[in-house]
Amino acid sequence: MKTLRLFGMAIIMALVGTSFVACGGDDEDGDGITLSEIDVIGTWSTPLGEYPVNYDGDKTAKGTWSWKFGTDRTYYGIFYGDNGYTLRSYKGVYTIVGNTVTGKSGNVTETFKFLSLSGNSATVEYKVGNNTYTMKVTKSIDG
Repeated sequence: MKTLRLFGMAIIMALVGTSFVACGGDDEDGDGITLSEIDVIGTWSTPLGEYPVNYDGDKTAKGTWSWKFGTDRTYYGIFYGDNGYTLRSYKGVYTIVGNTVTGKSGNVTETFKFLSLSGNSATVEYKVGNNTYTMKVTKSIDG
């Protein structure tokens, strides 16, 4: 009887244990990415004209968004108009946790969640205030 009960418990444990096995799938949310400082350092930019730069209330203005991350954990955000002129720039400090870079400049916090990363190309979910953008960015190494 004791053997039958142990056998029954073993079957139940085996069933419970297999119930918690998850299937692997696409890593669309980037949770499988762990960023290192080497991954982040450099200048990440969007393609020209693909995202609004919202300069002086003009939400249709298109340009380039660029963020330069340094080895000293400071970064610069620069927004260029379609004519190449700097529309706005600022400096802040950043941290890296998992697949997310969090930047703080004054009272503004912005996050860059890396959804994919392949060499010097990435797709990031960029959040600042109530705005969220999913954008393709390319890194250039500053010399």
